[in-house]
Amino acid sequence: MGKIKTVYLIASHKNPEQVYQLVKTIKNGSPNSTVVLHHDYHSSSLDVNLFSEFEFVHIIKIHGQMMWADFSLVQMTLNSID
Repeated sequence: MGKIKTVYLIASHKNPEQVYQLVKTIKNGSPNSTVVLHHDYHSSSLDVNLFSEFEFVHIIKIHGQMMWADFSLVQMTLNSID
């Protein structure tokens, strides 16, 4: 059997420093994992350069505004999996 790789999906829209700390904690505890970070830039800015120190961190900028209790959340998950 092949080695199982863990993928973390983070959906964020504010507190960029907290998002960075979360990614840092995940990568320290699980360095071979992949982190997919889906950030809503309509709500706040996130400096992608903060994450350049980590391998296997992918940042997705949303296209269109997220509605946080709407089908767009399901669509965000499907886009991230894709």
